Amino acid sequence: MSTLTAEDVQRAVGDWRAKHPNLSIAFSESRNPDRDSSDDYVVAYEASFKSSDLKQLQLEVFSTEDNFVGVGIETRQRLATRLGLRQGRSGYATGHEPGPMSLDQLYALLDAAADGRISLLPQTSLLGLGKTTAVLAAKGGSPLPRFDTSRHWRWLRVSSKGGRQTGGNPLLYGRW
Repeated sequence: MSTLTAEDVQRAVGDWRAKHPNLSIAFSESRNPDRDSSDDYVVAYEASFKSSDLKQLQLEVFSTEDNFVGVGIETRQRLATRLGLRQGRSGYATGHEPGPMSLDQLYALLDAAADGRISLLPQTSLLGLGKTTAVLAAKGGSPLPRFDTSRHWRWLRVSSKGGRQTGGNPLLYGRW
């Protein structure tokens, strides 16, 4: 799998957005955004899809100077708010640190988020929110690119059952 530069990711997000002009979610992007000083990588580009509606999935995609792509889905705080839980930890509910990603994977992820085909399976306890897994529902008979090519995609399960029969009690999200 070839790596994607920050320019590749920015161009792909721009091309994808041009094909989806009527999204009901706020979009922002940044070149060389401020990031957590504890990160062991430097972010060169970041694209954010955010909504105040807790039933619309938030997604961040970022590219590093080393040509890897990271994904952040929902924030732990937003997810805890939706579930009526207290949440002390910050950060994303699920996603992955920078790793290899193909253009097909990027487009499939954006399409699935915009179509409302990503649901979340949060684990909860008396201590609050635990690990969260994302479930991507396959669309009709259309093939999805392989998401299990590395350890970076362990947070994501692909379901051919529409995402609603995944075990547990998934939180469903609406279309963008």
